[in-house]
Amino acid sequence: MRIAPFAAVLMLAVSPAVAQDGALNESGVEKRLRDYVRVWESDERVGPAAMQAYYADQVIYYGKSMSRRGVLADKIRFIRTYPSRSYDIAPGSVRTQCRGGECRARAILEWRRSTRAGATQSGASELTLVFSAAAGGRIVRESARTLRGSR
Repeated sequence: MRIAPFAAVLMLAVSPAVAQDGALNESGVEKRLRDYVRVWESDERVGPAAMQAYYADQVIYYGKSMSRRGVLADKIRFIRTYPSRSYDIAPGSVRTQCRGGECRARAILEWRRSTRAGATQSGASELTLVFSAAAGGRIVRESARTLRGSR
């Protein structure tokens, strides 16, 4: 996989997590989580447009406060390390909970990734995303814990 030109990134289709009345809803957040997983396994969809669509200006990203730009830089580093990636959401594993203007979405991801040299790793992780109505339904917190496989 290669990082494609910026024009390809602009074709990103994003589902809203915020209803017309401004409230977050669980079905919208679940769809957003599923769309998010598809984006991050495809290099040509990772870029500034995806970051703007998915992430708030500031994010608690794996325990550290980071700007959207910092999160993109980390994603690009990961892509360069693992140019081939696939993610499948384990059936029945998605859980969403909305309260007080925020929704938490969790899912078990079965993943497989390969380095440029061909070394392959696989495993499963629990991904947690927190979406905020105040941030337009964007992610304000991202974390994951490895259940099996490499960290």
